[in-house]
Order: sequence, then C-alpha cells, then structure tokens
Amino acid sequence: MALVPPEPRHMQRACLRATLLGLCVCLTQPVLAADWQSVGTDADGNRYSVDAAGTTRDGDLVRVQVRTEYVEPRDDPASGKSIFVALDSMVVDCAKASFAIEYREYVAADGSLIPVFATPRENLDLRAAAEGSMSEAIVRSVCRSAAAKR
Repeated sequence: MALVPPEPRHMQRACLRATLLGLCVCLTQPVLAADWQSVGTDADGNRYSVDAAGTTRDGDLVRVQVRTEYVEPRDDPASGKSIFVALDSMVVDCAKASFAIEYREYVAADGSLIPVFATPRENLDLRAAAEGSMSEAIVRSVCRSAAAKR
C-alpha cells in the first residue's frame, strides 16, 4: 500500500471553504434568488456583494441585501456554529450618504440561517459611512445603481 502525502494545509482549507460555501448557496433560498454584484474585498480578504435584483427604493432611501463572505470562518458563540457568510438588510440614505443595518443573519457551515439581530424600521439610526471604509464603498455602489434605475 503506497502512502499518499497529505495536501498542503492551505489547499485543504480552500477545498473545505469552497465546499461549504457551495453548500450554503444550495441550501439558502435568499442566496439562490439573488443577483449578487461584487462591491469589494476588505483588508482581511472578506468579500462584499450587494443583491442588485432585490434593491428597492423609496425616495432617497434604498433597501438592499448585503452579503459578506468571510475568508476565515467565524465562531458564533450563541449557536456554537462556524459562520461563513453574513447577510444584512441595509437601509441607505443616498442624499446623506448614510446607512443602517436593519437586520443580520448568519449562514452556518451546515446551511442553517442564524438570526443575529433585527431593528424595527422606526428605530433605525442611520450613520454616515466612514471615508475609505467598506461601508462607504457599499453606500456609493448602492446609490450609483439606484440612480441609474430612475
């Protein structure tokens, strides 16, 4: 019996991550119905996308789904599960370049959705996107896309 050397650790992690993200995509309906458009990658390598198909506008306010794909899984202490994706419902005020996250849920490695928080719309506290931040890139992208659809 010949011994096969193990794959390098980074290759094993990359294969596992790709498999688990594929599973998340297959098992979560919001991801399947979405038209994810890349916004960018942060300094840690996490990838951010917005759902172009699910964007709605009411005056200067735009509601959009934002997906964050973590390059390294995060542990959720409340559920004890590994988290690979965060899905946020974001409200953006294009006139003021501000935003608030209305609700967030995580997608675990097993494909389950884990609610993190929800804020009633009347209690949303919009804040300015910090210059040079990923939030600013998301706000800019969402507002540019919403303006083009008018």
